Amino acid sequence: MKWGLALSGGGSLGGYEYGAIQALLSAGYHFDVITGTSIGALNGTLLAAARMDRMKKVWESVTIDDVIVDGFDFALPITHTFSLKKDSKFQKFLRSYLKDHIGADVTPLKKMIKDNLEGIDVANLKVKMGIVACTYPGFNEEHYLLNELKPEEVKDYLLASCSCFPAFPVCKIGKKSYVDGGWKNEVPIDYCFELGADKVIGIELQCFPPPQKKEYFRLPNVIMISPSRDQGSFLSFNREMIDKNIKLGYLDAKVALGINKGEKYCFHPNKALESLALKHAKEGLKFGASFVNKAFKKLSTGAKRLKNQNEVAFFLLNLERVASLFGLDPYKEYGIEEMGRKIIAEASLYDQKPNAEKAYFRSLFWEGKGSFNNPFYRNLDDMLFNTLWL
Repeated sequence: MKWGLALSGGGSLGGYEYGAIQALLSAGYHFDVITGTSIGALNGTLLAAARMDRMKKVWESVTIDDVIVDGFDFALPITHTFSLKKDSKFQKFLRSYLKDHIGADVTPLKKMIKDNLEGIDVANLKVKMGIVACTYPGFNEEHYLLNELKPEEVKDYLLASCSCFPAFPVCKIGKKSYVDGGWKNEVPIDYCFELGADKVIGIELQCFPPPQKKEYFRLPNVIMISPSRDQGSFLSFNREMIDKNIKLGYLDAKVALGINKGEKYCFHPNKALESLALKHAKEGLKFGASFVNKAFKKLSTGAKRLKNQNEVAFFLLNLERVASLFGLDPYKEYGIEEMGRKIIAEASLYDQKPNAEKAYFRSLFWEGKGSFNNPFYRNLDDMLFNTLWL
């Protein structure tokens, strides 16, 4: 059985892949084939070379200045960055962008690729490492097996795969020109199969353009790891957001692999989960079977991971609803009892102007008289309270 890993393009969102890869390795996964587009090609190459130390250094320290010259946070509104002053960062970037050919000056990115390839002998990798780029013009998808490239060619083809035109310039190699492989194949699962994989894990990022060939996502021998929360802009190197995406990738991977459970939060299962889920379902039946069916349908609308109608899914969706109501941190792993304690702690805090549902839920703990006129959510609150705290 040969395992493959297909890594998406997505610029600064690639920290999510780093977090997911950490979870995969800690779970004992090893790969015979890796394919990647754009930032996925860079992450994949470091993984194929067993250089997680370099991947760690990149994602725990990378800034916009490591990628382009005179860059800024492109996720910010133009009013935050625009300036007519000649020596402003905006004007410097604009001059650089229009200097020779359209596209930012990616000299720092070239250096980062070169530095991270130092000492890596691609010809002797134990893993098949394939990358995707597109020809320009024409946008025809092309595949390159790094193991078969000349050592001096590797950095050029990695840059070609990362050339997200028109933000970055077209990359020229010899007489051919290339742009980012993401224009035709964001998550190259099909390429993994072409290289001999029997089962593939795909890691998707929220990038532009959106993933193509999504029919591969639904194959029985494919496991998809997809963001459970918004990742932000793929051209924003905001440190806080990158750190969140690293954590999110780790947690989402554990859920996708079946190690943990959750929809928008991440729970490690224990003996209490099954019994509490059954108790929660019995509490719901006090309001009638039709209410339970309606409640699950409403809570699971849009759900991708907890969409199967069972007691555990119903319980966790209701628990997540209240966790979100009280603003619990979604970028960490929880035990059921731990989340219960945190909800109690949040419900105990004084809130000068709580919304009606917060006030009602708090009143359940302190025997007050919360005024919440939505019987549907009031019933859900009662169910959860009676399950966890009575």
